[in-house]
Amino acid sequence: MHQPPPGQSDYPTTRRPHRPLATAPRLAGNAHHAEGPAEAFERWPGVRRGQKRRLPLIMVVETRTIIPCLGDQNQVLGAKCRYLILCVITRYFITRYGDYIQVKADMKLQNLYSRQPVLTLDELWAHLDKGYSCNKRSREALLSYHQRKGHIIRVRRGLYAIVPPGTAPEDCPVDPYLVAAKSADSAVLAYHTALEVFGKAHSVFERFFFQSDKPLRPSTFRTYRFECTVFPKALREKHKELFATKTVERSGVDICVTSLERALVDLHDRPDLGGGWEEVWRSLESVEYFDLDLVISYVELLEKKTTAAKVGYYLQQHARQLMVENRHLAPLRRLRPKQPHYLQRGKSGKLVRDWNLVVPQSLAERSWEEFA
Repeated sequence: MHQPPPGQSDYPTTRRPHRPLATAPRLAGNAHHAEGPAEAFERWPGVRRGQKRRLPLIMVVETRTIIPCLGDQNQVLGAKCRYLILCVITRYFITRYGDYIQVKADMKLQNLYSRQPVLTLDELWAHLDKGYSCNKRSREALLSYHQRKGHIIRVRRGLYAIVPPGTAPEDCPVDPYLVAAKSADSAVLAYHTALEVFGKAHSVFERFFFQSDKPLRPSTFRTYRFECTVFPKALREKHKELFATKTVERSGVDICVTSLERALVDLHDRPDLGGGWEEVWRSLESVEYFDLDLVISYVELLEKKTTAAKVGYYLQQHARQLMVENRHLAPLRRLRPKQPHYLQRGKSGKLVRDWNLVVPQSLAERSWEEFA
């Protein structure tokens, strides 16, 4: 069998064998002297200053980048310099270095799952693309690679979920509450979804609601539907979008959600986002305590007369359980509408003069309790 001469690569080539490469030169003088890449190349034995020598491939890289993935078929020149002039005899190094980058990225994703299972595109780049490339096409290629490999799945535009190791993408569990909370930068979980987060909802929905400073189209993922509403106008004008909200931890991620007091008012303002009056009242009746002063403050902040009357009617009906006093109802009475309003638009019922509300018969008589 043909043996290659000393110093020559044994990798088969269809053109001509590479020229033998010299060994690394010794550094003269101070061993700690840091040479640049050009100086190291000119110190190559047999190379005169300013001469260009024909080589298979020369890569000038920093030592901290290349040392973890050096192969047996690579020869290094100027090893004690800050930079390494790497003569790649074959394309083996390029493939191996690419594999090294991909394996390193895969390990990042596995470690990231326990901390942030759902990420926005910017968060994904911050963890995955650090030091990889600032080129847009390279970033898109890296993202496509991880999607093809089943490491991440696309939930909606700009939002991804990490697939845990050993799980198929189609079987990967994705927390819909995290998806809703990450759907917008200013997202606040609200309405029936807020009750579910606190474990106070009578029923579990596959619709998830959140408020944001900008309108977003509804989106679906698997069997879940995510709906966004804009913050009430009064809150936006007064810059009080986060009034009566809380930060709770879910799966190691902090998410913003409205408090139970704000949810009570919001659900009376938009009962359609709570599953209807029966679902709203049944859910709220499972809450043992409300900060009534905070409820009143939020109603006054909204400046909605019909909503104030609805909240006042609910508190009056549950005065004993919630320890409601007249001082709580007085400010709500001052905000009630002057003319009768329908509690449920277009549905007739019983007029409650104390609040100028026309209450549906089923709600006034709590008809659902007959089937309990």
